[in-house]
Amino acid sequence: VLRQTLVRDPARCTSTGGNSEPLEPAEDTDASQFIDEDFDDEDDYAEFHAVLRGKATALLQRLATCFPAVASEFLAYDVRETLAAYGTATDALNAAGFATGGSTATAEIGGLALSATAVLNGVRTVDIDDDADVWGPLSKALTDLLAFECADPLLLSKLVLCMSRFCKVLHRDGEALIAVLQRLFATIAFRLPDEAAAMLTPDGDAAPALGSSGRRLTADEMTARKRAGSALIHVAKLLSHDMLPHMATLIERAQGLIADGALLESESVLLYEMLVLVSNAAHELETQAGFLADVMSSPLEYWSSPEITAACGSPEGLLRHLRLTPDTGAPGEGVEIGEAESEWWVQSITVQRKMLHVMHTFWCVGRRAVFNRSAGADDGDYQFPFAAHWPTVLPNVISLLGTLCQLWESSGEFAVRGQVESLHWGRWLLAMSSEEVAGMLGSGLQAQSLSKHGVFDIGGSVAYWQHKARQTAHALVSLCAAHNSGGAGFYCPPLLEFAPARLFAATLSPDALRDAEHRQVTEILERLALPLCMHCPVELMHEQLAPMIAPMLNECVNRAVRLWEGSGPSRDAAEGGGGTPMPAAGPDSLVLLPGATGEDVEVLRDKIKRDIARALVDTLAVTLGVKQLNASLLAPHIHAAKVKGGGLGIHSRGKRAKGEPLPDPLELDPHLGALARMLLLESQECAEPLIRFAISVVLWHDSQSVRRVLSMWDKLLPMLTSVEAYSAAIASELFPRLVQVVVSPQDVKFAREMRWQVVALVKDIYVQLVLRSPDISGGPAGGAPAGGPPLSTVPRDLLSTLPGVTPVLLDEFDGQLLSRRTEKERKRIVSDFLQDAYQLISAEADGGEEAARKAQSSILDLPEKLVIFGKESGGAASWRDARDEASAVAGASTLFGGGGDSDDDGDL
Repeated sequence: VLRQTLVRDPARCTSTGGNSEPLEPAEDTDASQFIDEDFDDEDDYAEFHAVLRGKATALLQRLATCFPAVASEFLAYDVRETLAAYGTATDALNAAGFATGGSTATAEIGGLALSATAVLNGVRTVDIDDDADVWGPLSKALTDLLAFECADPLLLSKLVLCMSRFCKVLHRDGEALIAVLQRLFATIAFRLPDEAAAMLTPDGDAAPALGSSGRRLTADEMTARKRAGSALIHVAKLLSHDMLPHMATLIERAQGLIADGALLESESVLLYEMLVLVSNAAHELETQAGFLADVMSSPLEYWSSPEITAACGSPEGLLRHLRLTPDTGAPGEGVEIGEAESEWWVQSITVQRKMLHVMHTFWCVGRRAVFNRSAGADDGDYQFPFAAHWPTVLPNVISLLGTLCQLWESSGEFAVRGQVESLHWGRWLLAMSSEEVAGMLGSGLQAQSLSKHGVFDIGGSVAYWQHKARQTAHALVSLCAAHNSGGAGFYCPPLLEFAPARLFAATLSPDALRDAEHRQVTEILERLALPLCMHCPVELMHEQLAPMIAPMLNECVNRAVRLWEGSGPSRDAAEGGGGTPMPAAGPDSLVLLPGATGEDVEVLRDKIKRDIARALVDTLAVTLGVKQLNASLLAPHIHAAKVKGGGLGIHSRGKRAKGEPLPDPLELDPHLGALARMLLLESQECAEPLIRFAISVVLWHDSQSVRRVLSMWDKLLPMLTSVEAYSAAIASELFPRLVQVVVSPQDVKFAREMRWQVVALVKDIYVQLVLRSPDISGGPAGGAPAGGPPLSTVPRDLLSTLPGVTPVLLDEFDGQLLSRRTEKERKRIVSDFLQDAYQLISAEADGGEEAARKAQSSILDLPEKLVIFGKESGGAASWRDARDEASAVAGASTLFGGGGDSDDDGDL
């Protein structure tokens, strides 16, 4: 029953993309008729079946752990019967007579692969080694799979996946391991006969050609080959020690396939990655370094060549190298391209793919090559053999990042953007790729662009190249920063002598970021700035990191504040159309591929706007150690009284002991502690934009960002209030914004979502800055000492300007906070206090002073003597006067600018 649950009804799988579209739909089964009644559409059924399949897989895996002999016998039976019944597709065939996504055989063999994954993940290695009733059936199942010959590319991709799951069996059977590797090597170079392929549609107009015939591969051929490459990597990860004795044979086979031109460049990268994983098992640094030198010789020679150095060094050189200028054969506007195989287009797409291929090779090999002196121990002494190649790789990577940034320059002495826009195909370098759009809107727009706009195959390829080149370059710099222990990383000589300064000038300086798109700034924060911070050695933080990061943070925060609090985008974007869109200029533009509607544009604008705020929040959360603090709140600092045998532990209900402070987040990790101190306490240039952002974001209508920032303030507040400059900023800037969220919200729905987090932070600030009570000033250790005079009277002065608040009422408010013993009671007191002010402000906005007086008379839970709004405060006018008189209190004069129950969403 579980096995059949893994099979999706083939009548619901009409295609898998590419050439897998069946000529005729499969006949409806009994099950599909019920599916039509129970589900609204295919997506609804797919979502349901994915959940059901996940639960069935988990249960099957658990049963295999409990009953390994039964599960092994079942898998052997399943392999034998499935291959006999469905080894050849008989329904929903394509033009060449092969299976499609709608074929019953595809669904059944796909279910077999899932079944094998569940059973082999569940069966323990010790059962395979010790129990013949487990080993025998599993070995027989693998033998049947290897004996089955399959020429159908879609079915072959499923069978390859199934074979790769038998690693526990291959570990014991060396001959079977060799047989599986031979099958995988054959599949990674799989090709249909040319006669059969001619009946099918290639994988897109720009699909790569292969072989002397120049035939482009079909989608199902690409699927089978890619699945084989992934399977080789999977096996190498788990069985590197078993494959190491065959290293020479593996290298010879891989080099032979590459030399014969049997592989695409992306497929050869998968083989490099597999070989590096196997070499890691040698545990000899010299051996690994020598192997990497051999593997990387050709890519390194290409990347350091004068041609690539010139291409990475300037926008003009890049445009010429990509064949996008008229003197390199690029046709102008209005000129018909004809077939994609035109000489110019073939040259352009070849150099695009070559550059990406080499960069991707560096990244794949660099991240896989790890030397562990402790011979596999998890806590071993790791080194990175690839680090020796960074002095050759990194200079052109940094130059390329700088050149890509220069493409957007629209001001200054060299207005490069205007020159790029004048090139009919070169201007696509400024466009969003379909992958970026699909990531934000889903795949609908991408499919629409691919199918309706014939120009996409060329222009979209250029946009894709720019997007992937930027992503891969960022990944390489991040990887280099992580390789410091290898002796030649980003923060080690000789790179330290030039890399930080060049990277700052190329992509992190305010000049480099000035004309960049918002989406690019978000990517720089997430993929570049954050890794540079996390991997910087403590001794270099002030000398190298702060000068790089501080100006970039200031520019990013200014941009985010302008987006959320300013007048919005400065220029409209090209919204697509029937032909090639002309990219818009300026850092606030949005460039789309054809096919986008006005609604798409608005969704993308909002998504990009939120992404830049969330990227800054992530930077704060990681660099200041807040994520680590969240993960450790139930660890050593929690009271250990109930842990058997003594030592550190947690309460049975996971609560802190009474009066026990939370830890200082800066002490949780030495490196993070040093980084956070540098950013917050030791570098004013870094701290100012970070704190300004953390204060500003409180009023932005993005629930995710606001919640996370409020959580950060909650954890960092005790430590920050011990610094005079921070306590002043918290009192005069953060506190008024928090009060505004509750008493005078611009978006009532948003305020309700944030209410209790905001109220809790208002309470903490007031208690720690004004009351300073030792009984209720909890939080991380290291904060300002409890007791003594107020650190600031600004929060109290601000509350005194609220409508209906008198000195007597404020004294009563202080007394209630000091007298209550639980956090819940204190939060309720603050909530009621602010709610009263909100009701009065809303009543006045809706009905004037009379309504305000009625609202005041209905305030609950206050002593009668305190309901004196009309007598002592002089009505609604008095709180305005008091507010104006308190204008010296920063933030108070603008606190109540908005009013009432507004539904205005502002920029949203």
